[in-house]
Amino acid sequence: MNAIIRQVKANLLSHKLQAGLILLALCAAATLLAVSLSTLYVAQGAYDRLFERTLGAHLWLYLNPEIVSETQFDQTLTNLPGIAKASPAYRTISTTFFFGKRSESGLLLREWPADPQAVAHPMLTAGRAHLPDEKDTIILDRNVAAHFNIVAGDDIEVLTPAGRRSLSVVGLHASPEICPYPHCFPVASYLNKGGLQELGLLTSGDISTGYIGVGLRLHDPVAVEETLQIAEESLPKDAISGWADWVSTRRHADAAIQFQRTLLVTFSVVAGLAAGILIANTISGAVRAQTRQIGLLKAVGFTSGQLTWIYFSESLLLASLASLAGLIAGYSIAVSTLRSITLMFGDTLVRPDPWIALFTSIAILSLAVLFTFLAMRRALRINAVQAIRTGAERPKRRGVHLPRLPIPLAISLSDTFSQPLRTSLTVLGLVTAVLTLIAAITINHTLISFSSNPGMLGFDGDLFLRRTKFISEAEVHDLIAQQSDVTAVYAERWYGFKFPGEQAYLNARFREGDLKEFQFPLIEGRMFTSPDEAVVGYGLARDRNLKIGDTLDILIADQPMMFRIVGVYRESSNLGQMLLLPSDALRRVLPDFETYNFALKLTPGADLKARAAELSALTNDKVSVLASGDDVQEVMNTLPKVMTALTVLLGCFAVVGVLNSAVMSTRERQREIGLLKSVGMTPNQVLSSILAGAAGMSVLAYGIGLPVGILLIRWLIDAVASWTGFGPIDPPINWLGLFLVLPAILSLAVLGAFIPAFRAGRLNVTEVLRYE
Repeated sequence: MNAIIRQVKANLLSHKLQAGLILLALCAAATLLAVSLSTLYVAQGAYDRLFERTLGAHLWLYLNPEIVSETQFDQTLTNLPGIAKASPAYRTISTTFFFGKRSESGLLLREWPADPQAVAHPMLTAGRAHLPDEKDTIILDRNVAAHFNIVAGDDIEVLTPAGRRSLSVVGLHASPEICPYPHCFPVASYLNKGGLQELGLLTSGDISTGYIGVGLRLHDPVAVEETLQIAEESLPKDAISGWADWVSTRRHADAAIQFQRTLLVTFSVVAGLAAGILIANTISGAVRAQTRQIGLLKAVGFTSGQLTWIYFSESLLLASLASLAGLIAGYSIAVSTLRSITLMFGDTLVRPDPWIALFTSIAILSLAVLFTFLAMRRALRINAVQAIRTGAERPKRRGVHLPRLPIPLAISLSDTFSQPLRTSLTVLGLVTAVLTLIAAITINHTLISFSSNPGMLGFDGDLFLRRTKFISEAEVHDLIAQQSDVTAVYAERWYGFKFPGEQAYLNARFREGDLKEFQFPLIEGRMFTSPDEAVVGYGLARDRNLKIGDTLDILIADQPMMFRIVGVYRESSNLGQMLLLPSDALRRVLPDFETYNFALKLTPGADLKARAAELSALTNDKVSVLASGDDVQEVMNTLPKVMTALTVLLGCFAVVGVLNSAVMSTRERQREIGLLKSVGMTPNQVLSSILAGAAGMSVLAYGIGLPVGILLIRWLIDAVASWTGFGPIDPPINWLGLFLVLPAILSLAVLGAFIPAFRAGRLNVTEVLRYE
């Protein structure tokens, strides 16, 4: 054992550069693995963590105050079987909020619960709760505040019967009742006790305004439909005007970060694969570089078991240090890059789960041991004489005839072909770097393409209008008709539907107007042209195996309706579980229904933000107007910084991989370099031959990695997007960026090989030949 410990110590001290490279590569792999696992953890479970922290409701009931009072529901529902506890009765009223020059209609107001630990209690994420005597204060939804750049301490205004009323934002909150704004709408903000009456939005004895919201915590979270049926039977007829279950809300919350999750999961897969390849290449290269030393140790009496323990101990020691450093670095990167996503769900800090640290450490240690074992198994099979004389691989000189090339280039190519295993490992490391760079470029280019073309996400139009209850649909149409620069318009109304025999409601977008003038993200088929045609969201089509030409039977307002599917489209909401339907279909069962949302196209060159402000002013704030691009920016507001940081991380990872491959390959060749110098090669010729070999392998790696990377990463993005219900994506190719990967990887390989090549070229022959 003492001999093993002394030899491990001697190896680490005599091969500082090699040990440092192994440590750096393992640390990079651990960092990458920690970031990728943290990314998956944050993207997959954000809503669930908020639900548990706020004692979320499994079932929300929205009650009609004209039929059931706030006290009646409490007496009825709290005694029903299956209900563990109920939230306070939230009288909820819709109005318009003003944030400086911007506004949003349809946002909800409630009063802050007296019990801070009640079922479905909103969770403060910034600021404080109301003080008892405060009248003009509000606790704003955190995501609404982020959307409009509001912080605690700012003032906002709300629309009341007497006009605008200024409120001071004293705090921000998050709630699992609905998914993050603006992906789901509307969301509630909270006034102090008596605030609704103070603002004149609710008068004493008023039973016709707003609705009552109550959240139910169930003994059995899956018994939502049974509890809903019992509640409907126990309350007066039509008392329940709507309901939502926690499973659907969680699905909608997942949809809120659907596009982010697509790119983040893709990154995680690429990062995990690249980390594994880096570890394999690093450990294998390190053991290969010490094959002659292994032969010498065998010659002086070390057994195979002792040699195995020597290199296992080295790998375990370096892997332990690397995993610790990688976890610290990975958590630091995760905290800084993923914080914007966690804030959407009320987490002020990124809290990677302890299993990530355990899994990362075990994975790094296991991979280090595994690839040390595989490399040692090969090295120990070589007899001591051959190991000392030829190293890890006997040169294969057959078939290499390069008489007309310059001597350094001829020697470089000859050496490359004569050591196929070493060349293959080096090329594999370079290919991994090429793949990571291509992944980073493709992911970012996909993000840029979707940001610059909102139609790919379904946000086609120049202005988007949402009317309040203070203005009619006809008045909005009259207003639009008076605008000479409006070239096309369509109106939209969301309304629920369900499949026969099922309780759960899904949503459909009912549209009418100049639909041919707008771009919709159709995956296949066409837009509907008659009242009996439907276009299906990809997630719904996939889960229910719906195809173009199929018949779709659904219930709208409890009335059976039949549609023929003519298209499938990419839906950015509700995990693709939606339909596009003509408004005429809804009029069959609701003749008096009205639309609330409008999309407008203007003549080219119009100042969109100025026109948005003008239209809002013309209606005295009764219509909120949003310029094109604002919704897209909010849908993807967490992505640019996150993906830039992760791209930089992949770039640094590629540098480590290339540097490691180049240095290990050059170090393994130092004995051959000494032989070349002994027969007359100059230091510059030695340097040129090594750099030429590094450059040649870089070109080969680029030739392999480019087509593989393009196919692999585009398939991966498409597969993840389809899995999340968003729909297949054909990621655009950034040909300029992919072309620049060649000089980048070439430069990295040459720079990585330059220092050891320069040192080898300057060493005297005797010292080089005595190496190891």
